[in-house]
Amino acid sequence: MDEFGRLYSESQVWAPKEKRMDALKDIIRGWYPDLPADQALTIPSTHFDIQLSEKPIVKKWKSMAAVCKAVGGLKHFLTVCDVTFKALAGKIGNSAAEALQVEARTGKRKVKAVARLAHVIELPKAA
Repeated sequence: MDEFGRLYSESQVWAPKEKRMDALKDIIRGWYPDLPADQALTIPSTHFDIQLSEKPIVKKWKSMAAVCKAVGGLKHFLTVCDVTFKALAGKIGNSAAEALQVEARTGKRKVKAVARLAHVIELPKAA
């Protein structure tokens, strides 16, 4: 448990830096919009060489209708689908999407560490 507590404390210090790192990565990627997808690049700076990789391969279904047919029809297709709120709300709006949702506390619990005091300091009482 103490190992988790120490790592948790360290991660809290890194959270703002991680957010800034993500923002800087987006800025750097934006400098090279015309770089071919299969090409990597090394960007020299004063103290570091920044490596920008080739784009990863992302696979998508050619046809959702073909996928539906391949799994045996709409009934079976719906058992393998997971529609995100963002995707649906983007098509029908937030209010309409919210009307189609139900809520239940089934998500993962958050785990965090709270440091314990090694000892309690007794302060002198005011006279």
